[in-house]
Amino acid sequence: RQVRIASLVGMRITSQALWDQQWALAKLLEPLVGKIKAYLLSRDWLGADLTPFLHIKKGGSIKHQVWQLACPEARYFEMRGTKSSDEGKQVFAVKDKDGKLLHAFKGTALVDGAAELEAVARELRFNIANCWSHARRNVLKADSEAPGQVGQFLDIVAKLYAIERRVAGVEDNAPLGGYRKLLDLEKLRVARDTESRAVIAELHKWMLEQQCIPGGKLKGGLEYVGSRWSNLKKFLDDPRIPLDNNVSEAGFVGVAQGRRNYVGCRNERGMLVATSFYSVYESARGCGANPDKYIRYAAETLLAAGDPLLPHQWLAAGSQPGDTS
Repeated sequence: RQVRIASLVGMRITSQALWDQQWALAKLLEPLVGKIKAYLLSRDWLGADLTPFLHIKKGGSIKHQVWQLACPEARYFEMRGTKSSDEGKQVFAVKDKDGKLLHAFKGTALVDGAAELEAVARELRFNIANCWSHARRNVLKADSEAPGQVGQFLDIVAKLYAIERRVAGVEDNAPLGGYRKLLDLEKLRVARDTESRAVIAELHKWMLEQQCIPGGKLKGGLEYVGSRWSNLKKFLDDPRIPLDNNVSEAGFVGVAQGRRNYVGCRNERGMLVATSFYSVYESARGCGANPDKYIRYAAETLLAAGDPLLPHQWLAAGSQPGDTS
């Protein structure tokens, strides 16, 4: 597509030349991508999720998995062959060139309840908490079957978010995005320990009182919530843990759009380039930095044998070295 567009203005360029440029830039950015991963693994909490991605071959395709680690100011993507826990352990750890473990995540991962992520947490011995957005989503599937009960469930869960908004000083009708930056963790700890805990008790009582159609969608949705109840409640004891993993959900928007536009990659090098650029670009976009200006700065810094700041650090510094626009 880019080759065709260039030809319209008289530029003669090949897709191979474009690929060579992208590969060179991706290789240059490798230290920065590793730095983003190390930053995420050093945090007290992060969001984690995975989504399919196709490796296109003659006669068909092979499904790979994009694993994502995310927080409000950084996102890291890594392509792995499967969603197995053995693959996941590579994502949650940093090793040296000889395969020796240097550092593994030891905080709390906020996840959707996927068995693969739970297995990784057990093997690497980090904590997991479950996501209230996924809890809502699974009960909402029963809306056509039991709209009244679904509405009651959603209303109670909405109280949890209302408490967080009030502590942050955010109006009820204001967008949720970025509200956690406004939270005083000590005030949130107190509010969660009293008000949120009471809401959780109310929801638990309500769930025990419900009558569901055997094998129905509402029964399935409430069983999803019930089976993850302990992990769904972990936010009560740690104000650093968000209610949901929407930071990872938002991070996959670019991957989903790309997957729709170009379906997948034809070789593993292409998948490496894709995840490298997603890591840098989405980290910049997510923290509010201009991605194009940041990538220019990072590339110029690395070319000069420097160590670029992470996007949120670069943004906080208030200067934009390398911005020649």
